[in-house]
Formats: sequence, C-alpha cells, structure tokens
Amino acid sequence: MDRRKFFGVSLGSGVGLLVGGTASACEVSSEKSLKIFSSISDLKSCDSVVEGDSVMTQGYHQAGDGGGGQYLIQKSISQVDGIEDASFHLLVDNLQAELLHSDNINVLQYGASRENTNTAITTNAIVNANVMAGILSLPVFFPSGTYSFSPSEPVRIQNNKWFGANRDNVIINCVSGDRLFNFFELSFNSQFYDFTLFGSGINLGVALRLRYLNSMPSRVDVQNIKIQNFLSAFEAPGAWGVNIENLEITLCGRGFTAIATGSSYFTTFRMNKVLIDQCEGYGLSIDGNSNLMAQTVSLISVAVQKCGIIRDYFQAKIENVRPLYIEGWHGEGSPAAYGLIVKGCYSEINTIFFYASKGIKIEESDTDTHHQYASIRNHRVTGSGGALEYVGENYLHLLVENSVFGNSSILGDVRFTNTQIGIQGQARFYDSYGNITE
Repeated sequence: MDRRKFFGVSLGSGVGLLVGGTASACEVSSEKSLKIFSSISDLKSCDSVVEGDSVMTQGYHQAGDGGGGQYLIQKSISQVDGIEDASFHLLVDNLQAELLHSDNINVLQYGASRENTNTAITTNAIVNANVMAGILSLPVFFPSGTYSFSPSEPVRIQNNKWFGANRDNVIINCVSGDRLFNFFELSFNSQFYDFTLFGSGINLGVALRLRYLNSMPSRVDVQNIKIQNFLSAFEAPGAWGVNIENLEITLCGRGFTAIATGSSYFTTFRMNKVLIDQCEGYGLSIDGNSNLMAQTVSLISVAVQKCGIIRDYFQAKIENVRPLYIEGWHGEGSPAAYGLIVKGCYSEINTIFFYASKGIKIEESDTDTHHQYASIRNHRVTGSGGALEYVGENYLHLLVENSVFGNSSILGDVRFTNTQIGIQGQARFYDSYGNITE
C-alpha cells in the first residue's frame, strides 16, 4: 500500500453510519476495513483497533477542525521514521497509527490551531510539519486561518516549499518578544508562497531571513507575502538566484535589507511588484559590498514610500551593484528623506516618480576610483526637497532622457540629453554618444 494515498472518503463532520460492521463505543462508525473517529484523542483511547486496520479521524482535536486524516494501524516499533503525535500516534496494545500523507503536509493534521489560539501546540505542530516535509520531500500546506506562532529558534526552510491557501486568509501571528529573533530562514531551493506574517510590534525581530551557507546558492523563490509590524521585515545577507514577487511590507522598523559580506555575495537577484510602506527607518537597502561581486540586480515595479522619516532619512539605498536595473519605481515621502540613494553602481533606471521627496542621490564608491555611470529615463520628481543630487570627486557619466524635475538641485559634474530640467550648480549637456550639445 502506498502510504501517501488517501482512501478518498470525506473527512467532514457530517459522516454518516457506514453499512456493515458494528461501531465500538469510541467510534463514530465502522465497516469491515474502515473505522471512523471524531478526534485523535478518541482514536488513542480506543481498544477496538487491530493491526492492519484503516481508520479515519474527522478532526485532530475535535471533529471539523480541519485536521482529520486517514491512518494505517501497525505494531509499534522502536525506530520510527516520523514524529510522535504528528505523523504517527501511539495507541493501546502496543499499536500505532501512521498518518497517510497525500501530496502535501497539512499543518492542521499535525495539531495546529487556525483560531489564533494554543500558541505552544500550534508552534510545535508547524515545526514538526517542517521536519517531516524534509524527510518525505513534501510541501507544507496551511489552510485558511490565523496561526499563533512562537518558536524557540528559527524555522529553517530548506529544499522545500511552504504555501498557504491565500495570502490574505493565512496569517502567521508571530508573538515572540525576542528582538533579535529570526522567525523563518530560507535556503537551498526553498519556496515560500501566500502568507501574511504579522508581528506583535516593531521590537519583534526579523520575519524572514535568507540563510547563506558555505558560499552555496540560496535559490529562493518568495511570492505573495505580506509582512507587518516587525523590527526588520526581510533580510538577505547574500543571495544567489533569488526571485521575490508580490511582496508587501508595512509598519516595520526597517523593510528589506540585502548586504553582501565576505564570500556571501548575491547575484541574479530579482524583485517584482514590491510595496514597502511606512517603515520608521529605511524601506530598502541593497549593498554588494566592496568586493563588487553583486551582479544583475533587477527591481521592477517597486514602490518605497513614507519610509526613513523617523530614522535613517532615506527611503531606499543601493550600493556597489553592477549592473543595477530598475524599471518602474514610485516613492512618496518627506522632503527630509531621499527617495533613492545609488552609490557605486552602474545603473539603468527607467520610469521613476517621486513625490514630496529629495528624489535621487548618486554617490561614487568609497573604494572604486573609476567614473560613475547612471542612465535615467522617464524620471519625474514633484514637490519639494530637490530632484537629483550627485556627491563625488570623479565625473558622473549621467544620461538623462525624457525627464522632468521640479525644485531641482544638481551638484557636481553631470551630463544630460533631451531633458527638461531646472539646474542649479555646474552641469554639462551631452547626447547619448558623449558629444557636447550646449
């Protein structure tokens, strides 16, 4: 018998009596090869099951709680490839009931509550489900609900997939109070889809963190995730082959941080459809570090707004990335906070809009003495605070096309073409071939 196959019988609370057989006092119904129980506790207290029986529960804690499953009754053995009270349950008469998984591991079948209650039990169930997912090479599934979660150490998701029924309807309520705590670590071909991660306050630590080990690629795919109310929403200390889509970060101490250190560099890094809103500090910070190993960082349809006003005083900063490609960026903020700081990058920046912000600040690298290069197209800044600023001793090779700046402040040596722009400070006009047009 394939132990991952279900019998195809409904697990709902409305199961009627089956024809044939006689149910014992602890059973809902029975026939020759199938016995049905309301919960795991009813199954564990029953003395009518025998080796070889196929049994069904209508719930884990109680009928209808979503944790019902089908089990095979076997003799207990000392070494079990599973976890007690999760993938198997010890019964009377030296028997055990082994859960028959289908194509995923449902956390409700491991004892989790989706009613935002029973924090310790739910946390243990989620941790156990993640361990068994690694053993069985199955994804972990969260049905709709709110899960109260407080693990004693980060849950590492490695070579595995976690997915919820729907981002807005699957909420993991992280209630731990440790400000240095990482809730989830993603590494090695992991996927994380369709969740809302909610923290109890901006002192609550890190919601998601990429774990980069031994210079090996992370290869992480994160989609349809909402993160709210953490000290730090998402950290990536080195990331190789990372794809992030439909990410929303709000009301955190800081938003998204990716900083390469030593051999932990990042490459082939892509963010698409990202909103980072109302963080006390910066919303986005990406730093390839001085080794300049960061390559091919793409940011597409990104909005970083109303961040950095209380501390840091910039909404987004990208450093030492070559090449950097940005397509579609929206920022609304404060005249006190830069919308985007680009430092030591070779940049292609397209379709940018800033409102009530300082716009873009371009800086040369601290370690690289070569000329800086940036291409900015379809750029619009309105409101106060200045549109574009360059800080550095070397020439900035800047190509600006089809852009409109309001309240502009241009410092240093710059190059422009086909641009309507208000200018203060020294400037030179060049076409795309480097010829002076003024």
